[in-house]
Parts: sequence; C-alpha cells; structure tokens
Amino acid sequence: MHEFPHNEQLRLNVAIILDSLLIQSHDSDVQKEDLDAKISAWYTCLGHSSDEKVKNSANYIRVSRYIRQNKLDAAQEVLDNIQDENDIISALPDKLMLQVSIYLKQGKADLAALELEKALFRETARVQRLLSQLVDAELASGKKDVARAIAEKASAMVDVFDMWEYSRYTAYYQLVAKEKDPNTELPLLEQMLKALSTPWKLTDSILYHRMSPETKELQSKEMLSIILKELETDPDCAYLREHPKWKELIAEYKA
Repeated sequence: MHEFPHNEQLRLNVAIILDSLLIQSHDSDVQKEDLDAKISAWYTCLGHSSDEKVKNSANYIRVSRYIRQNKLDAAQEVLDNIQDENDIISALPDKLMLQVSIYLKQGKADLAALELEKALFRETARVQRLLSQLVDAELASGKKDVARAIAEKASAMVDVFDMWEYSRYTAYYQLVAKEKDPNTELPLLEQMLKALSTPWKLTDSILYHRMSPETKELQSKEMLSIILKELETDPDCAYLREHPKWKELIAEYKA
C-alpha cells in the first residue's frame, strides 16, 4: 500500500482481509481498537471514492460493520445514502437476458448457456442467504416451528439446484445452535465438517458444468481451518468443548 497509495481496489482488498482476520482473532495481545479504527478509516475514505464499484463495496461493508458494532443509527445513515440500483433499472430490460438473446442470435448457444449458469449460481446462493436471514428473523420473533420449516426449504434447495452439500446443514445449525445442546449440535456439526472435507465438483452438475473450467476450486480446506479455529477459541462455543466427544471430533478434522 505504500508502493501504490492511490490504488483504491488494493486498499479495499487489504481492508477486507485485515477486517476478517481481526474478527477471527481472540488474542488478548492484539490491539483491536487501534486496528479497528484504522480499518474503519479506510472504509470511510473508500466510501467517497469516484469509482462506483469501490464506493458501493466499501459502504455495504461499513453498514455491516456498524450493525456488528450495534451502531444502528450510523448503519442506517450510510445505508440511506447507497443508491439502489433496482430503482434505476427496474423499468429497463434485464441486461443478462438481452445479452443471452444476442448470443443466441449470433449462434453462440454455449456462451448464452454459460452466462445463464453463472447467473443461476449467484442467485441460488443469494436465495440461501435470504432463507438463512429469514430463519434468524423467525427465531427472533419466537416462531421456532416456522423457522424450522424454512430451514427445511433451504436444505431442499441443495438437491434441486445441485448446491454444495455444506449448504444443506447451515440453516438447521442456526436452529440447533440456539438450543445449546451438545448432544444435538455435535452430530450436525460433524456432518458439516464432513461436507467441508468432501470435494465439490461443478463438472458433476448439469446446471453448472460449463462454468466449471473457469471457476477456481472451492477453498474448503481454508474454510474448514477457519471454522475449527473459531470453534476452539470462541467463548460462545465453550459449552461444546466440555462435551466428551468434542476432542475426538476436532482432532479428526484437524488431522
């Protein structure tokens, strides 16, 4: 960053990486407040960038950080100033569909299918996030049965849309984690860790086989490492670490 002080995309990427590491750190020697202030200043500066992509990315992250810090008024202020693209393009034809139509007219059916595969991949991931948030919202409103029914729908998406097996369990885990019962939570956690350890090949999917060659292999090992570290250090998981099967499970997947 000293070498390229005006490269905003570089600064944004560095801020995101350091922000993520700071969240995961439970080291008492880390000066979190100073580092957080530094990262926050970067995001604020980038939130006024002339590059719309950088500006929007930084401001979306600022909103998420303020929510995490329970600074809800600040979060709302930034959110209110983010331009909603849906308001701008709602009256226009969908750009993707227009591009697909052009490709088909040009006889480029494979390119049309590739663009549709990538869009479907993005949208299914978005729907999963929406369902996950809906589970949390229903749990917060005390409607546990409704939350469970929504988690079942999130799980069913995995088979319908050839999604990552890990996604089958995430919404259920939100339900189980609220109960803080290791006897229920650990078996589900084991299924999730197993899914993380199992390669997921897009080439096996009829929905995404074209995009497979240009998609980097999912970094499940890195994700597994982060989750294991979180489970071992997060104070909220202390009740799990007291269970007799805990050490055996963690040792297996660390190996």
